[in-house]
Parts: sequence; structure tokens; C-alpha cells
Amino acid sequence: MDTNFLKDNKVVSIPNFLKVSDRDRLSINRQIEHNYRKFNGKFHSYNFPVMEYNGTFFDDLYKKFYEESRKLFGPFTRSRKNSKVCWMYRSSAEDYNTGWHHHKNTSTISGIYYYQTQRGDSVSFKNKFGKFHRHFVREGELVIHPDHLLHTAEPPCSLIPNRYRYSIVIEIMTEETSEELFSRI
Repeated sequence: MDTNFLKDNKVVSIPNFLKVSDRDRLSINRQIEHNYRKFNGKFHSYNFPVMEYNGTFFDDLYKKFYEESRKLFGPFTRSRKNSKVCWMYRSSAEDYNTGWHHHKNTSTISGIYYYQTQRGDSVSFKNKFGKFHRHFVREGELVIHPDHLLHTAEPPCSLIPNRYRYSIVIEIMTEETSEELFSRI
């Protein structure tokens, strides 16, 4: 792991951010798949929103991300454009689609919660100077990064056939710029 790249580009990794029991995972996975069937492809993207769910998992995840961001950055003003909707990225070795992108239009603070992964799954970042870094992720990890940092999911590992990798995008849009907030860390 290139810790200098992460530090220089203000990428924060929080391992074991949120643990999910096996029983809860079955229910959450069913809810994810329901949202996939209902919303995938409706937003011209390989991501889909989690709009319909039972229980409090997605609300709790957003609340914990928001609280962690407050601890990390200190006070900030949430924009009226802020949305608490979580977006799901679903992929497998047989069903993979992504590309380099940023979140400048939808957030100031971008988070990716690696809800379900396999050993060897990764995300790559590219900074404004064109330098790359491949970050190997772990299940339960939260990665926080500035809205402008380019990133892409790498193809999922296929250690367990037909198992999906689920990454949950959580965002906060603030009145402050990402440069202002991330300069605090």
C-alpha cells in the first residue's frame, strides 16, 4: 500500500467501519437485489440508488458516515442539495462495468463502504498529476476521499463464483469546498 499517495491525496481508510452479522447480511442482500431489479439502468449508470428497504441498515450507515466525517473534518455546513440516498455498485467476475469518475457534481465528502468483498478486490485512484494508486479493500472498510479524486473499481476477484461485490457510495454535500475541508486533515 502506498501510504504516501493516500496521505498526499487525502484518502482516509477506516477498516472495520461497520460489521454486519450473517443473518442481517442475508436480509440486506435481498434488499440490494430488489433495488437492483427495480432501479438498475434507470439512471444511465452502473450504479443504482437504494430507495426501497426495510430496517435501519442504510440509515444507520449514513448516520455513522456523517458522524465520522464530523470527527474528521470538524464543523461544516450541509448543503440544501445534500442527499442521504446511498448508491450501490454491484459487480462480479461475470458482470463488471465501471470507469474513471469523480463525485464533484454530487458531493463534497465522498465515501465508499465496502459492504461485501473478496480477498484481492480493489479500487484505483488517479490524482491530478496522473499518478495511480491501487488500494486493496477489505469487507467492512470505509474509504473517504475528496469529491474531485478520480477513481475506478478494479475487476472483482472470483474466488467465490457468482458472489457479488457490493460497494455502497455515501456522500455529503457541504457549503464548504472539498479543498477547504480536506485541508483540515
